[in-house]
Amino acid sequence: MDKDTKFVGLDVHRASISVAIADPGRGEVRSFGTIPNNSDAVVKLIKQLGPTVRLSFWYGAGPCGYGLHRRLTRLGAACMVAAPSLTPRKPGERIKTDRRARRSERPCHIELHRRSLGGAADRDLRGSLRRQ
Repeated sequence: MDKDTKFVGLDVHRASISVAIADPGRGEVRSFGTIPNNSDAVVKLIKQLGPTVRLSFWYGAGPCGYGLHRRLTRLGAACMVAAPSLTPRKPGERIKTDRRARRSERPCHIELHRRSLGGAADRDLRGSLRRQ
């Protein structure tokens, strides 16, 4: 990643997305707020944050699916989806609030286990195999 990359941590829910940002050159993570979980709000967020070549999004895989990943990559932004069970945590650490969850979701200094999402062809193949 470029030294000018802005890392964006997302905590995705069915109706909303909590956003936190780690600016380049600064060690702190700041809360950006909450946006609705829809395409228009995601496009507006990207426009507010700056050029997509300097944005790196991250969120934990969950029941909301990978629609957000497809939206972000279609808009030209880098996006990583990590397996939450493989994300490093301190022993006994529990995260109970959205603010603490999204602040911890930053791939700046830790190695995350990324999931391979495949493309449209992989998705179609999985769908046809399920129908058999």
